[in-house]
Amino acid sequence: LKISLLLALFTLTIIVSLLTSPKISNPFKASSTSDFLNQNNHVGVIELFGPIAFSSSSTMLSKLGAENILQQIEDMENDDRINALILRINSPGGTVGASQEIFERLKRFKAKKDVPIIASIGDIGASGAYYAALSADTIFANPGSLVGSIGVIMGNVNFTNLIEKHGVRFDVYKSGQYKDTLSSWRDPSDREKRLLQNVVDNVHSQFETAVINNRNLNKKQAKSLAQGQIFTGEQAHQKNLIDELGTFEDSLYFAAKLLGSNERPTIVSKSTSSVYDIFSFWEEQLGGKMSGMFFTPQILKVQ
Repeated sequence: LKISLLLALFTLTIIVSLLTSPKISNPFKASSTSDFLNQNNHVGVIELFGPIAFSSSSTMLSKLGAENILQQIEDMENDDRINALILRINSPGGTVGASQEIFERLKRFKAKKDVPIIASIGDIGASGAYYAALSADTIFANPGSLVGSIGVIMGNVNFTNLIEKHGVRFDVYKSGQYKDTLSSWRDPSDREKRLLQNVVDNVHSQFETAVINNRNLNKKQAKSLAQGQIFTGEQAHQKNLIDELGTFEDSLYFAAKLLGSNERPTIVSKSTSSVYDIFSFWEEQLGGKMSGMFFTPQILKVQ
C-alpha cells in the first residue's frame, strides 16, 4: 500500500508540475532576436511550491526542499543577466528556520544585486510562505488567493487516556526536567506549558516584527492581522499585506516595466530539480519523515 501511494503521489507531482509551472525559457538562450538587443530584460523566477522545510536527504550534489531554494537564490545572485527576481509562491508555509533563511537570503540578494524583487502568490501564500514574501519589494496575489495566516503553532498528540485504558507504560530516564517536554506519554506540567508558550510567543514576535518592518504597518495594525487568520488576496490588498492584485503574468510585465520595457521579459530559471529529486522527496516524506515536517512537537511551524 505504501509503495502504491508513493507511486501515485509521485505521478501526481509530475502532472501538477507540468500543468502549473510557468513556462521557463532556456536560461542560456535568448527567447527571440530582439532579446539579443535587450540584455536588460532578463527576469529570474524561483518557484516556492509546497511545504517549506529543510530536507534530511539533501547533499552537496542534490539539494531538496529549502536547500534547493537557497541554492537557486545564490545562482541568481551570481548571474549578471538577472535584472529582476520573481518569487512565485504556492505554499501553505512550513518550519520557522527554513522560512526565515529564505527571507534573510533574499534580503541579502537584494542588498548585493540591487534589483527589484517581486513575489507572486498563486493559490496560497500563507504562514512561512508569506514570511518569505515579506522580502519582496512588491507582492502580487490573485483576488481569490489565500494570504496571511501570520502565526506560530506547536503541538503533539497525547496518548495518556489510551495508555491508561490498555495499561501501557513508558519509562523515561532524562538529564533535566524539560528533556522530555511534549512527550505523548504524559500530560505536560504547568512549567512546561509556560516554557512552550514563551517559545511560541517569541517566534510570533519575530514574525510580527518582520511584518512591521516590511509592510509599513505599526505594531497595533500588525498585531491585529497576526492572529493566525487567513485573507483573500482582495482582503489582503485592503489591509496592506500585499501591494498589487494580479496574476503571475501581470507580475512579469510589472517587472519589465520597472526595467524600462513593454515586452514580456525573458525568464531565467535556476531550478536543478530532477525526476529523481522529486521521487526522493516524496520517498522521504512517506518514509516516516512527513510527521517531522508538520507534526513533530520539537519543530515549530510558522502558521
